[in-house]
Amino acid sequence: MSSQVVRKTGRWRLRLHLFRCPMLTAVLRRCRGRAWVSPAVLHRGLSDEAARRRPRAPRPDPLVITERAAQRLEDLLRSRSDSLGVRIGIIRRGCNGQSYTMKYANEIAPTDEVVKQHGVTVLVDGKALMFLVGTTMDFVEDDLKAEFVFNNPNVKGMCGCGESWSF
Repeated sequence: MSSQVVRKTGRWRLRLHLFRCPMLTAVLRRCRGRAWVSPAVLHRGLSDEAARRRPRAPRPDPLVITERAAQRLEDLLRSRSDSLGVRIGIIRRGCNGQSYTMKYANEIAPTDEVVKQHGVTVLVDGKALMFLVGTTMDFVEDDLKAEFVFNNPNVKGMCGCGESWSF
């Protein structure tokens, strides 16, 4: 162990701290052979060790698909047997800046986020992921139209027709 660490803290304090903190013991084992361990190296080592020991929390899906939307997607995907699912993205267009895109997906891109809900696979484009977090996808059908509706809490403004939006 580092003689300067022992000198600064006192031998009994260091041993007591090592007894209480197994992460510090693991970090100092990796630093063996060094005459002195800087506080920055010690802090980085403790951070890395804590990250290794901490269980990862499950990440929620970026997109919530309602039952009606899932049923409509199933109907659409039945007609296309070669498709894995639907890819949702964002494109710059319209009078307010952004608009949603939906395309049939034949393969999963490395940047795609896969969302499987109600038996339907939806791929979220990696570029659109940060804009779609928390969005609910629904399917609405009335006398005049039938459409997918995205309820996005990140939207700050929409155009009059509702086709495009901005953050």
